[in-house]
Amino acid sequence: MKWLLIAIAAVIILWFVRHLRNEAVPAAQTSNKNLVIMKQIKEDHGLDTNVSWKRANGVLEQVTVDFKASQVRQKNYAELENIAMQIVDVVYEQKPQMLYIRIAKK
Repeated sequence: MKWLLIAIAAVIILWFVRHLRNEAVPAAQTSNKNLVIMKQIKEDHGLDTNVSWKRANGVLEQVTVDFKASQVRQKNYAELENIAMQIVDVVYEQKPQMLYIRIAKK
């Protein structure tokens, strides 16, 4: 009985470790893509941003792009959305289900 419990625990642990390894790779790749988006917006438009994302089951559910208010006072929402969406589409190679544009005071 003791060995059966040990074997079951080992199978559960191995399954869990395998699952974590499979999930960690897309998350790391997505984080690198966020850095690419931030860099590209800076190079193309001179704007500092912060980018975050949410992915579930391989689907890019949402991307949030934060702009600094002091840098975008003269731009309207449509311009900011266009800047973000063009680069997000290229870098992620898919459109997010939701794109959030936020303007941060600081």
